[in-house]
Parts: sequence; C-alpha cells; structure tokens
Amino acid sequence: MINTTEFINKWDYRHYLAFLYIAVASADYDIGEDEKDELHAKLAPSLFNEENYKELYNEVLKVFGKLNDNDTYNFISDLSRKHVTCNETKEKVLKDLKDIIDADDHETPNETIMYISIRKILNGIV
Repeated sequence: MINTTEFINKWDYRHYLAFLYIAVASADYDIGEDEKDELHAKLAPSLFNEENYKELYNEVLKVFGKLNDNDTYNFISDLSRKHVTCNETKEKVLKDLKDIIDADDHETPNETIMYISIRKILNGIV
C-alpha cells in the first residue's frame, strides 16, 4: 500500500491521463502493443521529448502496479476531482479511454467494466 496523497498533490494532468489510460488498457491483464501505441500517441505530444514520456509512463505504471482494485478506483476518484472541472474535459477523457480500448479492435468485459466505472466517477464529479 502506498500513500496516494503524495501523488495526488504532485501529479499533473498528464499523469492523471496516463493513469486512466493504463487502468483501462490493463483491465484485461495485458497492455497490448496497439494499446501502448495509442497511449503513446495521446500522451507523447504533450511532453518535451521521448525520454520525458518514458519517465512519466514508468512512474505511473509503477504506482498503478502497487494499488489493488479498490485503491485504484479511489485514486481515480481523487485525481478526477482535481483534474476534471468541466464537461469538455470529462468528454475528452471518456473519448480517449474509448480510443485506448478500441486500439486492439477487441473490447473485453473487464475493459467495459473499467470504462463504465470511470464514467460513473466522472459523472459524479461534473
């Protein structure tokens, strides 16, 4: 168990997106190459260079790997309250999550559950 408060305070919007993308992509217990490519395409342009992308991705993946499912949903809820402040942001996030899910042309039931859970969290905030 890790103290998520530290990350909530220090992570910016890009970290938040990376966490959501990883949560959805790994819902089927495997982040496939197509999903990694889509995740990279969505995050890399907002970073300075490829090294920054790898650093951010690895940091977020490490934190994600230390959380159980309940902690993951609580963390998403806390991060969302900080980073999702309007309907436009919410809709962009949900569209991006669908893009990540659709990247490998195969949506699993676990990915659907994760997406619906995140959508419920976001709908409760905005």
